[in-house]
Amino acid sequence: MSELDVITLVEVYLFKVKDYTTILVGQRNHNEKCFFVQRGDGTMYKYDYDRIVWSKLVSVNSISFEERTAVWF
Repeated sequence: MSELDVITLVEVYLFKVKDYTTILVGQRNHNEKCFFVQRGDGTMYKYDYDRIVWSKLVSVNSISFEERTAVWF
């Protein structure tokens, strides 16, 4: 199997952080035990599991190698 055949699954979650009034949309990192949101400029905000009130998986998307390396203008 080549690198071009690799498919990555991206899980998207709604989640509520303690003391926040807003429900966030982001991803979950099982290794670091946190949820995170990444802005368009690359800035990442991480929220450890102990700060999460609730979470709900809302979407699972597959991304191919070409889509991960695409450049958008």
